[in-house]
Amino acid sequence: MSVSFLRRRPTVGVDLGTSAFRLCRHDSNRIVLLPAVIAMNTRNSDIVATGEDAARMLGRTPAGLAAACPMQNSAVADFDLAVLLTRELFR
Repeated sequence: MSVSFLRRRPTVGVDLGTSAFRLCRHDSNRIVLLPAVIAMNTRNSDIVATGEDAARMLGRTPAGLAAACPMQNSAVADFDLAVLLTRELFR
């Protein structure tokens, strides 16, 4: 059985920190820090913003929008939001 398909994909390291996600590719010396914040429309559950854009919305969202940090106190506080945020970061 060949495992050559594993060599084609870049290896990515992810640190799900409380305040920021750290992303690093194996073939790059760059580390990307993104705030672990997600903003959603409360009426239809659409994602409005993630990362820095969502962090700027904390405490300032109008009715119908909610900004939240799915990671709190070094633990996953809201699993569903953490999954949505992680998916968005890899798009």
